[in-house]
Amino acid sequence: MRTRGEAMYGALFKHDQHAVALLEAETVVHANAAATRLLCGAGNDLIGRTLWELVPGSDPDADFSPASIRRHIREAYKTGSARFDGQIRGLDE
Repeated sequence: MRTRGEAMYGALFKHDQHAVALLEAETVVHANAAATRLLCGAGNDLIGRTLWELVPGSDPDADFSPASIRRHIREAYKTGSARFDGQIRGLDE
């Protein structure tokens, strides 16, 4: 049984207008409708996709390279959060 807080979080996640995706080991395990619309278009699903399917190029010096993203993810695990900006591409591109 879900607690009231879990139900409220679930509703916020589901209905948020911002694209939100949750990752485990660099794989999308949950994504809201806004993320799916933004990255996949109608009828497709982000679940099971890897982060690397969404990152254009692999320039190791770029701020949004796989190595840089991994550093930000480690920072988030260590400190509780991390913010970084970059460009991603939709799966239909």
